[in-house]
Amino acid sequence: MARPGGGAPRAPPAAVDLPELLLAALGGYRGRVVTVLSGNDLTAGETESLLRRDPRWRKRIEREGEVLRVAGADHSFSDPAQWGELIARVAALASAQD
Repeated sequence: MARPGGGAPRAPPAAVDLPELLLAALGGYRGRVVTVLSGNDLTAGETESLLRRDPRWRKRIEREGEVLRVAGADHSFSDPAQWGELIARVAALASAQD
């Protein structure tokens, strides 16, 4: 099949394993990582699944960081009460670090 502008069709990009790339990037960072997970969110659900099945991620995120879970929140924290809860929890973490 010809492409507009000519030339052969491009091969699809190689599959990227995003969790592996993120874990490798975090490997070079020695600070604390705060992970925010909303309760009504497919991406957060995938992250929870990753934490359950991969001990490397559990170690990096739960033992060397903090997981803030906000039940019922959607991906963008569009409910003002849930957004306020998240802000209060992050502020409490920041205050505890001082």
